[in-house]
Amino acid sequence: MARPCNAAYSNRAACHTQLGAFAAAIEDANRCIALEPAWGKGYSRKGLAELLTGQYAKTRPGYHGIKSCASEDACVRCHRDTVDLTILTWNG
Repeated sequence: MARPCNAAYSNRAACHTQLGAFAAAIEDANRCIALEPAWGKGYSRKGLAELLTGQYAKTRPGYHGIKSCASEDACVRCHRDTVDLTILTWNG
């Protein structure tokens, strides 16, 4: 049997998000994170799904946790900034 692949869970989480299946997206993102906690993409997938469901309080810590990941990229920073702005607007 093949070993589970974090990238496959990440990609499937993205597909679930595009289809509006946010709970499934979060589940797959969590699997991705469990397999490779130092890879920022899993956190990004989870954060986007949470953001789209309005779970702002859950979203922000996940995105800010990515700062410790070596793979943080411009896309992840952009998502994190969007979450911060959304939370400020929501709380404002």
